[in-house]
Amino acid sequence: MRRGLFFSFIGFSILLVSLLFADAVIREFRAEPGVNRVQLYWKVTLESNVKGYRVERGFDPTHLSTLAFVNATEDPVDPAQGKLYHYVDQTVFKGDGRSFYYQIVVVDMQNQEVTRTYVREVSPKISAVRHTWGSIKAMFR
Repeated sequence: MRRGLFFSFIGFSILLVSLLFADAVIREFRAEPGVNRVQLYWKVTLESNVKGYRVERGFDPTHLSTLAFVNATEDPVDPAQGKLYHYVDQTVFKGDGRSFYYQIVVVDMQNQEVTRTYVREVSPKISAVRHTWGSIKAMFR
């Protein structure tokens, strides 16, 4: 009887700890350039008590700001393949060759930052129209 109670207590404690602390393992994070856009992909192999993923972008790797928030899905994580998330940044502008830096931040249910990915650098192709529009916008800031 005591043994069953002990294991029930241990099981409940493990459940309580997993509910209190978020955990996410991002195994892969890619930033792929496109024309007037950057596509971000990240693969999660563990996801527990996670509200979502904050996408950050900057013009240098040390000064990033929030670009978007991607909610965690209810789908379970497939242990063999993981769970794939995708975000498309269509707000890039200002000339070919300019680098943008991206990072994914895991956010738990209490809106606390859990972990960060490495920063990825990418240089998308910018059309002449988008480049000109970016210059016009910059003049009025």
